[in-house]
Amino acid sequence: MATRRAPPRAYVTSAYQIDFHIEENKIAAFDQIIQFLISAGKIRQTIADKLRIAPDQSSSTPLEQIYPNKDKLITIGLRQTLKAYNENKLKWILLDSSTVSPSAVGQVMGLMATNGTKETKFFVIPELSSILSKALNLPKVSAAGFGSDCVELEAVFLNLHPIDIGLKKKSEEAPKPSSSSSTFVLPQLEVPKGKTKLSKKQKKKIAGKKK
Repeated sequence: MATRRAPPRAYVTSAYQIDFHIEENKIAAFDQIIQFLISAGKIRQTIADKLRIAPDQSSSTPLEQIYPNKDKLITIGLRQTLKAYNENKLKWILLDSSTVSPSAVGQVMGLMATNGTKETKFFVIPELSSILSKALNLPKVSAAGFGSDCVELEAVFLNLHPIDIGLKKKSEEAPKPSSSSSTFVLPQLEVPKGKTKLSKKQKKKIAGKKK
């Protein structure tokens, strides 16, 4: 039995595209972000670090002095970041460029960043995961979110380009109209004319009437 195929569907493309500004976000301010994350206790300690810090725990050093930014709202990882975003808790989100490389995922991220219902800014950073994972002793960092209380990093985020929507660049631009054609000119209308010459039959008919 022959299988029935679904009829083809029309595909309508939009005149707009999502711009991730990946190349523009090659920033050199990672040191400030890394130090802020470490001061918030987001670094994963190794066994050697834990053994070395253990004798110091007997002292009365407050945890707030060791990690002064521990109470700041910071998320590490894509799942935790998206959860906090859905709860309207984040003001800035950093995404690794690999998270938007699949077109479908990139479209979803772009729509989330440009839907206009939330004030969260999304920034796509090249090599974000490799830099942060090495600094924080983590296997992978696909995303990092920051709440409005992380004002110390506001200057860094102001120098970044958030995801936005721009017009698609056409491969072939339409020819620009000249100055003479900038205004509409009414074309001249010509009335079609019939045959001006009479046929032989018509001439004989006219000549017979005159006789």
